[in-house]
Amino acid sequence: MNTNKSFLPINNQYSSIDLVKKTPILKKRIEKTTILEIGKYARELNQSKENMILESKKLIQEIKEPQKKSSYFDQVDMLTFVPQKGQEKPVKTEIQKYLKSFTTLDIELAQNKNTLYEFNSKTLNSKILHKNVYKILEYSFFEMSSVISTPNYYVSPKNVVINLFYFVINKKINKVNFLELNLNKLQDLSLKLSKYFKKPVQLELTQLYSVSHNTQILVNILGKLGLSRRNSFSRIIGRFFKYQSNKIFFRSNQNKYSKFATILTGVNIHLGGRLMKGKIVPRRTVKKIQYGSLARIKANYISTARLTQKNKRGSFSFTVSIGHKFF
Repeated sequence: MNTNKSFLPINNQYSSIDLVKKTPILKKRIEKTTILEIGKYARELNQSKENMILESKKLIQEIKEPQKKSSYFDQVDMLTFVPQKGQEKPVKTEIQKYLKSFTTLDIELAQNKNTLYEFNSKTLNSKILHKNVYKILEYSFFEMSSVISTPNYYVSPKNVVINLFYFVINKKINKVNFLELNLNKLQDLSLKLSKYFKKPVQLELTQLYSVSHNTQILVNILGKLGLSRRNSFSRIIGRFFKYQSNKIFFRSNQNKYSKFATILTGVNIHLGGRLMKGKIVPRRTVKKIQYGSLARIKANYISTARLTQKNKRGSFSFTVSIGHKFF
């Protein structure tokens, strides 16, 4: 046996083994052709942007300034319908029919009332304020021998406008100009109200020559007559209709060119309670009287007002409703 090989040194033992050489993995290099293609693409993009800008500038320069429109029909857009002179009336009637189709309100009969629209937490204070102002106006005009209606307030940030109607009770003063006679008193009243509102106050006054034109004025006169001990309900009604019936009721000729815009169709006066003069009938404290008609067929508009006062026999209230017919 060959024993020499087994006793060889270790270093010589591994000398015959072939070692495997590791081949290094190198990163691939980017070719020059791809870099050149990216550069060309970027140049093309820049050139296209410049061309777009130049074309847009040309388009802007080509746009002409709009000519000034002279006539009214040129100023209106083409989409809006402008009726000619002969077509205005049928267009208005069609609009009115359209408005009446979805509402029962007759616009011609609508009137402004003393309505307050408030959206803050001080609604109670403002209502009390308006009631106090009404009392001040009522007593101040009563000193000038006149009765007023419920005032309408037009409040703005700059001033306050109070619009009301008044009726002169004294016949002697009725012939004289009311504003010239009481100009100083009215100026003092406006100054006092301006301090109360903390704004300048303007009074717009309209004189009425008939009691029946406003229900609030009629109720105030009936209430003042009811406070006296001499007047009973029949006497008050008799005096009222004696002096006013020829002026306001049962007017046969409905002239369209009249000074008044309405005709009274009827009046209903309701008394609840007892006056100082009159028989005391138990369980009978209501009295009514009516002249004319208040039906909706004959009356276009019905206005009502109520006044409550006290005497030694208790409290009593007058309720008046008047029917108006428009020409």
